[in-house]
Amino acid sequence: MIQFIKKIFTSDVETKGISTPSNSSSFWEFLKPGVSGAYNDSNSTEYYRSYIYSCAKLNAQSIANGKFKILSDIKPKASKFKSINQKSLVVNNFDELFDVTDHPVLNLFRKPNEIDTAYSFLFKIGTYLELTGDAYVYIVKDSQNIPIKLYILQSQYVSIDSLGGDVQKYHYGASMNGTYQYSFNPDEIIHIKYFDPQDAIYGISPLAACAQSQDLINAMNVYETALNKNLGIPAGILKYADKTIKTEDRELIEKKWQNKFASVGRAGKLLVTDANVSYENIGVTSREMQFLDGRKWSREEIFACYGIPQALVLNESVNRANMDTSIDIYNQYTIAPKMKLIAEGFTSFIQQYGINGKNLYFDFVTPQREKTHEEKLANVSFLLDRNLIDNETALDMLKE
Repeated sequence: MIQFIKKIFTSDVETKGISTPSNSSSFWEFLKPGVSGAYNDSNSTEYYRSYIYSCAKLNAQSIANGKFKILSDIKPKASKFKSINQKSLVVNNFDELFDVTDHPVLNLFRKPNEIDTAYSFLFKIGTYLELTGDAYVYIVKDSQNIPIKLYILQSQYVSIDSLGGDVQKYHYGASMNGTYQYSFNPDEIIHIKYFDPQDAIYGISPLAACAQSQDLINAMNVYETALNKNLGIPAGILKYADKTIKTEDRELIEKKWQNKFASVGRAGKLLVTDANVSYENIGVTSREMQFLDGRKWSREEIFACYGIPQALVLNESVNRANMDTSIDIYNQYTIAPKMKLIAEGFTSFIQQYGINGKNLYFDFVTPQREKTHEEKLANVSFLLDRNLIDNETALDMLKE
């Protein structure tokens, strides 16, 4: 790690990119500059909890679990390529593609930098996309302009200078006097974003669409916590019919009452009073109950914004049939499009700045649920009945 810091943050090595004076910055300051950029709300990542955490994490994990590959649309003589028949998320207009099994670009994505593995690298990209709508990858190049490292920047600390819709500079972090800690040219950053119809420069996240629902859930949680802790409002009124109680006596009665009956564990205890003492229950109003029940509708809105079927995160009325259907829908309509967006961003990088990457494509294997034997058998029977496959092919399909 020390050697790496010296390589990146000293001026006596032949690398392009970060233009900081020797010993003026540290590796960790670069990873977390500590001051939010001019555009992104610095509190967007603070929503990474509760249902937002569950949804963003599930989508990021699903992206990171995807098997990525490098494809070529030309057939080279080298044996490090093999023909594949798998459907590509990115390349649609070629009859035959070749799986690249040994190439510097492939190695770069397998180990982007000293800290990240391929999984953590893609997981971070997915997380930032889900929370901020933008993912920024900084490209470290050597003196020959060859990419040698890829680093994820924290999206909430990135701001962009643009002119006429074209990006001029990416800025990372800002000091209190308005000067930027780091500035990058457009060819030093891979910017992957979710489309925002109101902004041609920045992306928009699912969080932007459902932040209010999460705020409501947070308010409900705070209220319910207070309700369980001290009932938020008095649970009832203890009345003395024939006399006025002194302040010190009232405080003593409240203290004894609280000690005996407060908290969930003391519920149901017996109360014995004098004949002139009565208790009036206040309880929780129907309006307050409706407020707390609103958590369900807010939760469903968050799931919808993140494209996650409820069966994947809740245990309510879940069975094998609706779970399998939910997984298929989730893979096809939520994860596959996100993978395609990331793959197209990396493909542009490979072809423009990569190592002999003109005919190379970054791609993911289309996410699919493992089919049950019954499903495979039904599919094979359907194809056999229509003479679309022969018996040998049918056996091979059942063995897959």
